[in-house]
Amino acid sequence: MQFPTNSVRKLLLLDLFLVFYFGFNSCSLYLLRNSDSQDRQPITSPQSQKEFGVILIYENNHALNLIEAPFNVKSILEPKISVLGLKLIEVHSDASYSVVVGELKNILVLKVSKFAHRRGWSFYTSLFTLMLIPGFESWDLQIAASLYDSNGKEIPIPAIQSQPVYKQVWLGWPIFPLYWLSEKESMVATNVIKAANTVLKDTELAARISGPIVSDYKIVKSADLDFGTSSVKTKIINVQRVDSYVLNIKGHGGTPRQQRIFTEHPAVEDFLKVTVDFENPSDANADVSPFIFLPEPLFSHTKGPQLGNTENKMYLSPDLAAKIEYTSLDPLNLFYSETSHQKFTLRPQTSAKRIFYFRYLKSKEPIQYKYFGTPIPYQKPLN
Repeated sequence: MQFPTNSVRKLLLLDLFLVFYFGFNSCSLYLLRNSDSQDRQPITSPQSQKEFGVILIYENNHALNLIEAPFNVKSILEPKISVLGLKLIEVHSDASYSVVVGELKNILVLKVSKFAHRRGWSFYTSLFTLMLIPGFESWDLQIAASLYDSNGKEIPIPAIQSQPVYKQVWLGWPIFPLYWLSEKESMVATNVIKAANTVLKDTELAARISGPIVSDYKIVKSADLDFGTSSVKTKIINVQRVDSYVLNIKGHGGTPRQQRIFTEHPAVEDFLKVTVDFENPSDANADVSPFIFLPEPLFSHTKGPQLGNTENKMYLSPDLAAKIEYTSLDPLNLFYSETSHQKFTLRPQTSAKRIFYFRYLKSKEPIQYKYFGTPIPYQKPLN
């Protein structure tokens, strides 16, 4: 009996992956909640003859998926809101709280922030039953709205803020027949159209719009964001001296295998095994970049065992850490597909751990550790 060659095995694995990938995506159902069909495909309004503009401001420090990115939302909105007789003045994006300074008339200003993906027990139940039981996760945001009327007076609109459009994503094999009913429109764009409809359908608000649009303004930072990426808390759980680590090797024409890696100069060097917990205590998604967790002073890998000069040496972060891996007991590892050193998203009120291996002289361990340039307290002695 002949066994398949490596190339045939790889082709079979690729086929299985593609079948699972497309099957998984076909078993997803996207539903926009708190919206109706006119929020996705607007129709001509009786108020369309009025001049009315929209300014959209992102207050966000989290990397959004393509469909919600500012440049994409702008391209979606421009043709759609013209049906309502509106003009999209501009889409702004800034990683801070902001205020609008200047003169505005007949303008609706919308601010979107706190993008979040939330998973409940049903989502994990679905995964652990191999999607035989459907489960869902929610994607949501916060929106604030103010109308600047024909006199330039700012009028907050709490009705828009209290009922934002959000998205439910259902997963499960029973969902397959409903896949074609998915509402994959942009959540941000749908919120903007809904907000515009809210103003135009409210006779009192619509009556305050008259005359030409005035948009002589600028966006000014008012404060740093206190949620999302900027709120990530980093905690060092443990630091140990070890003489080696296990490297998982894939590809290169062979089967996956492991190799134990030792230091180049075992008499004078050790690996420091640092276990770090990244926590997102906020109510919005946060980005975590493990490769910028760094010890100080840096250790040079270029000229043997010596300490690097941080002022005139450049280090590629993935090379600085000899290895970054997941913690072996973290159940979330089951759902990670990216490699350990890459940037990842922490959902609201969640945490994730990483293990770092740094090569150091036995007599000159790091004085401190930093993440995004901020020192991380750690007072325990080395093990």
